[in-house]
Amino acid sequence: MPNQKNTRHNTVPYKNQVNRLNKEDDTYGILKQAIEVDTDVNEDPNREKLLDESVDAFLEWKAKQ
Repeated sequence: MPNQKNTRHNTVPYKNQVNRLNKEDDTYGILKQAIEVDTDVNEDPNREKLLDESVDAFLEWKAKQ
């Protein structure tokens, strides 16, 4: 599969997620950048799960504000 295109890497942010967040409260400037999806299979699965849960919790918290 050396000629197969990598379709897992999506750098386009989800418009509905970005639009519902308050861009003025973007302390670290993360909302103005495209989101890079980590596809490294060598990472610790537990760490990846915790990171995913952390991002989901942050987005839910921002949506409630």
